[in-house]
Amino acid sequence: MAAPAVQLDGEETNYAWNNRSIDGLEGTELEWSTINEGDGKEKNSKRKLCYLCLFTYSGGPLAIRTTHLDPTIKPRQVKPCNPKNLDDDEYGRVERHAEVLKALRLRAKAALERKKKEKEKSRASLEGRAVAQEQTPEQAVAAAAFGRTTVDMVNHQWGRCFLRNAIPLHVVDNPEFRKAVKMTAQCGSTYVSGGDTRLPHRTAFTANVVKEVTFVLPASPLL
Repeated sequence: MAAPAVQLDGEETNYAWNNRSIDGLEGTELEWSTINEGDGKEKNSKRKLCYLCLFTYSGGPLAIRTTHLDPTIKPRQVKPCNPKNLDDDEYGRVERHAEVLKALRLRAKAALERKKKEKEKSRASLEGRAVAQEQTPEQAVAAAAFGRTTVDMVNHQWGRCFLRNAIPLHVVDNPEFRKAVKMTAQCGSTYVSGGDTRLPHRTAFTANVVKEVTFVLPASPLL
């Protein structure tokens, strides 16, 4: 049965909500469907008439669903909707209120579940990144040693090495030297251990590395 028109300060108001299916209401249409049609369209109107309980108050969708339609929410600034206080329920106001409230609570639950899933997805992503960024102690030392190193810093260090050890400057153009520098860069942080490079010191370098490469390279005047 369609709800009748009522008089509000001499103006006739139609209960359009009685002819609209809750399933067909999207977004805040559900909240506005419980308000006087004129007030619902005029969103800036301070005075709104609730179709369900004939109570007049102010507020938008948030106030409608959280401080008027749902009587369990506290604290509140608006009187809760209660169609049972009307003299009769010939037009199904109590049932309609229950249906609207059920739909709003289902929407709120779905929104919380979506937010929970988004938070879990974000946490999983962060954990995945953290695992990918985990470092061994040696890698941590290498990162500390080379993390802020620039090309200019490396070149200047090579310059100090050449000058302090009287290494002929033409060595910088030697293909084997440049290949060694390139391979060191390609090796990255794995070439660092305990705060020092993994290049053997003189004794081990002479006994192992130099001994091995002499079988490949021609005799050097430096040996």
